[in-house]
Amino acid sequence: MNTLRNIWEVANEIGLLVKFSIVIIFGLLVTSLRKVENSTSIVFYLANIALSIIAVLVVITLMPSGYSRGYVIGLTGKRFDVQILPIYLCRAIFGGARYSFVYKRLLQ
Repeated sequence: MNTLRNIWEVANEIGLLVKFSIVIIFGLLVTSLRKVENSTSIVFYLANIALSIIAVLVVITLMPSGYSRGYVIGLTGKRFDVQILPIYLCRAIFGGARYSFVYKRLLQ
């Protein structure tokens, strides 16, 4: 139970604007590339992973530090901190893959 509580506390520390920004940017990117839906599964997965990474990098680059509570610059003081950036990129990879998996499953 402590693990779930810790996860909730970390997620709660990330600013709401950061969460919404990632979702909105990813959603815009995905809807702009509707042609990828009909491609093979591997292309679909790779495209969504790439779009997820792009969304995270755009938010890291453009989010003002005042709104970045608990996220990159708001957490470490640096936009592209080499110690924490791989964690965010891994999360983006898993997020894009998870979106692809769920989307394909819903179409079946």
